[in-house]
Amino acid sequence: MSSDNDELIPITVHLDGKAFAAMVAKSDIRHSASVAPVAPSVGRIVYYRLTREDVKAINRRYQNGVTHYIKHRQTADGSQIHVGNQMHRGDIVPLIIVRVWENEYNVESPVCKDYEVGEESPEFSLPISHWGINGQAMLDGNDSLWITSSPNGSGNGFWDWPARV
Repeated sequence: MSSDNDELIPITVHLDGKAFAAMVAKSDIRHSASVAPVAPSVGRIVYYRLTREDVKAINRRYQNGVTHYIKHRQTADGSQIHVGNQMHRGDIVPLIIVRVWENEYNVESPVCKDYEVGEESPEFSLPISHWGINGQAMLDGNDSLWITSSPNGSGNGFWDWPARV
């Protein structure tokens, strides 16, 4: 139990892709390591939320694979044909981090990673940390998608930690 003169420590709680700030008494913390924000690192798996542009690129490759499948089998030249299930904007896929960019984002400056030219009301989101990452998004098919400079948060084009289960 905390006392009246116990030091308060700020923490960030992640729940359903959202971050909540809170203060807890130092004496109430059982494992102090859980208070420090976890830095992304190479090889870690995070969630990535697909943007419209991501989905267009993925589905175009899959459609092209279906269109050219017969020709591909006949030539058997060793090239890869992309096959997989259709993806949608906002779908969450696992992403393996291959590079971390520290101090890439300002947590007080909104970012829009899912924007189309001419769009009247793009959705801006605040990053919840200063890290940006590059990585391979693992798709529901035989390929992956290269993601660059993704901010930490809950918007499309952002990455976030998976929930503990």
